[in-house]
Parts: sequence; C-alpha cells; structure tokens
Amino acid sequence: RRDGSQITILSSISVVKNEKREKVGYIVINKDISDRKRTENVSQFKAEISRILASSLDYKKTLKNVVKIVVPEIADWCTVDIIADNKLESLAFLHKNKRKTAKAAQIRRKYPTPLAGSEGIARVMKTGKPVFYPKITDQLFQVLTVNSEHRDLLSELGFASLIIVPITIRRTIIGGILLAKGAPGRFDSEDLEMAQQLSFHASLAIENAQLYRMVEQEHVRLERLVSDVPGVVWEAWGKPDDNLQQINFVSKYVEILLGYSVEDWLSFPNFWLSLVHPEDKKRAAQETRAIFDSKEPGISRFRWVRKDGKAIWVEAQAAPILNKKGLPVGMRGVTMDITERMNLENKKNEF
Repeated sequence: RRDGSQITILSSISVVKNEKREKVGYIVINKDISDRKRTENVSQFKAEISRILASSLDYKKTLKNVVKIVVPEIADWCTVDIIADNKLESLAFLHKNKRKTAKAAQIRRKYPTPLAGSEGIARVMKTGKPVFYPKITDQLFQVLTVNSEHRDLLSELGFASLIIVPITIRRTIIGGILLAKGAPGRFDSEDLEMAQQLSFHASLAIENAQLYRMVEQEHVRLERLVSDVPGVVWEAWGKPDDNLQQINFVSKYVEILLGYSVEDWLSFPNFWLSLVHPEDKKRAAQETRAIFDSKEPGISRFRWVRKDGKAIWVEAQAAPILNKKGLPVGMRGVTMDITERMNLENKKNEF
C-alpha cells in the first residue's frame, strides 16, 4: 500500500469469451483477505510456539528454538532476557544474519541493557506492559542508546521498528522479549499480537519449569528426611488384603530391614502381605483391613520374614487415604522393627 503497510489479496480470475467462444480477455476480482490471513497466521504461530515450549522442561533450550521461529518469520532479530542479580541476562538471541548474531553478542557485552530509564526494556520492566515502536525516530533512538557508537552498532543490526513484551510469572516481571526490524521493515498490530502470544507461552513455560524444579527439590528433601527414619515409610493404593493392592512408595530402609529391594516392593502387588509370617498372615490382613474400613489411624503387629529367612516382629502404624467423597482408597504409614521389645515382653511373661 501507499503508506508502506502490506495486505493479503485473494484474486479470482475469469475468462471472457466472445460469441465465437474465443478468449478475448479476463476479469480479475481482488478481495482483501488480510483479516482472515492474519487470524490464520496467529493461530499457526500459537500452535507452533506451544508445541516447542511444551516439548521440554529445559526452558532455556526451548526459548532458543522459539527465536528460530520468530527470526526471520516476524523479526530481523530477537532476544530473550531474564533479570538475574539486578541485571538482564540474555537467554536467547538470534539475528537473521549469522555474522550479525555474533556481533550482537559483543554489543550486549559492551553495552548491557540498562534497567533504569523511561523507554525500551526499562519501561516494560516498570509497567509490565508491552511497548510498540512502529518506527524508531531519531529522538527515541537517542533515548534508547548510550552514545553515538552504540547507535551506529545497533543501526548495523537493524533498529528501525521495535516491539518489547514482558515475561511475567505470578504477576512478577522477570524479563522481556525484544523483537526488532531494520529499515525499511516495520512492525504492525499483527506482529504485536504474535509477540504477546510469544510472551504468554514463554512465561508459562518458564513457570512450569520452575515449579517442576521446586517439586523435584522437595522430593529430594523428603527422600532425605524419610531416609533418616529408622523404619519403613510406605504408601499403598487399594484394599490392604486385596491381591491388586499396589505399593506406591516405600523408603529405602526396607532394604536394610528385610533385604528386599525397593523395586521388589513396587513391582509386585500386595508385596507386604506375602512376607508376613504364615501364622500371622490372616490376622494381619484382618487388622489392616479393619483400619482401612474404619477410616481412622490404627496399629497392627505381626511378624515379617526377611529375605534370609529370619522372622522379625514389626509394628505398622497406618492411616487410611480418603478420596473427596470420604471413602478409603489406600493407606500410608510407618512400620518399625519391635523385635527386641517383643522379646523382652515374652521373657517377662515367662516369669
């Protein structure tokens, strides 16, 4: 168009024939389908971004893959920055010109992006709102750069049109995504919309990765905590006397106590009952089922047979796991070795 913007046209061509059925011309009907094409582009972009960001919990790696879609499809170059130690750390950067990608890294080292200021990334960090500069004026260029050398270097990269969108996690701004075009290119509202979609999905991917890391750290912490307990910490799903009951978790102390591996416990249904001494099996099953049905914590004592054939007395302190309807669906608890205590009690009874 005359104003420099672009539109998408769908052309329909019809052949014009005379009375002799001879081709004498064509009728061309052009229809502006820019809105429809824009919607299709945004949908495709969102789908591709979602696919890439969901492909791995390594968000740094996926963000590098994301900028490969942005460049050169939307922007001439793109950078993703995260706040670390009160300064911006570049997680991903790509220029459509490989030589300029390396040069941009040098520029960023020499002129780190400042968090102070009234425009650019500083404005995004303060407001949490995107900034859209369809055309970088000389006055704005002065504000966004440090000195003439900085301006010359950015001009070489291409700095005629700019979009910066925030990366936000739980209402906290943690970084930003910058998209730039060089002359004579210019961003439009469609580009801004896709940049905002990129920001949304990038924020979600980083948050998911952080939450996963927190869960993993908590899991490790609990594993260490449980490993210090001088007893078998366990969790099982299903009825305790049912052949289909499955152990969901058992602490490694079980290997010390009984000699069977954690994998044995997790692999075979109702494994705990298979190790109960034959004389105690029926009673242990009934007592544990009674605790399950009561929906209240309880205690059961019985003998387990170790892998080496030795029998030991244990005390299982268990509590039912209830679903949302208040029905028991499993049990969890701690089983302790009480062999010495039982031996002392037996000696007292002999006297």
